[in-house]
Amino acid sequence: MDIEKVKAYWLKSANEDRIVAEHLAEKGDFRYALFFGHLYLEKLLKVLVVQATGQQAPYSHNLLFLAYKAGLDLSEDDQEFFDRMTRWSINARYPNEDMEEIDGDVSRRDLTEALEKGSWLQVKVKH
Repeated sequence: MDIEKVKAYWLKSANEDRIVAEHLAEKGDFRYALFFGHLYLEKLLKVLVVQATGQQAPYSHNLLFLAYKAGLDLSEDDQEFFDRMTRWSINARYPNEDMEEIDGDVSRRDLTEALEKGSWLQVKVKH
């Protein structure tokens, strides 16, 4: 496996997802903006997993699990945020009548935080 090639693949895809998340938020489509915000973080974490392990990232959408595999030391706030973003992703993938209503202010806050966390994760990528 060419580690740099795999990392470049995940980085490119993550950055595309960030752009989509921002476009969806501008249009008021909060559920899917958060979904793509989650994808952005997931793929950045997969870059860090590959970087840390020298192996392909696991097939998982769980941000806390991926952060653990990447060897990140997360604060309690980071852990709660990654858990919340994973729940948003599940709500978008598997909608049902009991789904948590998506509030515009909450989703903007969470998407803003996702983009900030993404920038923090990108700094950890070794080029």
